[in-house]
Parts: sequence; C-alpha cells; structure tokens
Amino acid sequence: MKKSAFKAALKKISKDGFISNELALLLPSEEKHEICEHIMKNRGPVLISLIPDSEQFDSHMNCMGYLYSFINPMGFKFRGTSAHVVANESRMKARQAK
Repeated sequence: MKKSAFKAALKKISKDGFISNELALLLPSEEKHEICEHIMKNRGPVLISLIPDSEQFDSHMNCMGYLYSFINPMGFKFRGTSAHVVANESRMKARQAK
C-alpha cells in the first residue's frame, strides 16, 4: 500500500479528524490487512480495531514483535512493540504531571 492509498483509507475511517473505532470495525478484512501491513512496515503501533480477524495474521504480528497491548492517552487501544509501550508510558506520565 502506498502512502497516498493509506491516507485515503484513514480518511475513510476518520470522523471529525480522529479515527473512529466503529468505522474501522466496518472495513473489509482485506483492507484492514493492507492498512496493518503498511503501519507495521513503518514500525507504528496498530489500532486493535484495525487488526483483521485471522490467527495467521496474529502470529505474524507476534513474529514482528507486536506483543503488547496498551491504551493511549486518548483512550484508544493499540497493539505494539516494547518501544511503543515505553513511549506511551512516558506520554501518560507527562500528561499526569501537568
């Protein structure tokens, strides 16, 4: 998936400038798969509602190091690597310190 196609897919599942879990769940499995692959190639955390329902894809994510689930400061649930979890925890601590 190219960057332009990825941006178009994000616009499709966004509402008021934010990704909507409800709209993400309505995407077909093939499109979810392509979006997740693009995010993983660029080493970003993956929104759980974008992960396709497939045990094979779940194994693939584990092999890529996406072993951890976490909730970001805005309340979205993500799956990511240990680096994503550490970065999220530091953001949460910074937010609580304010």
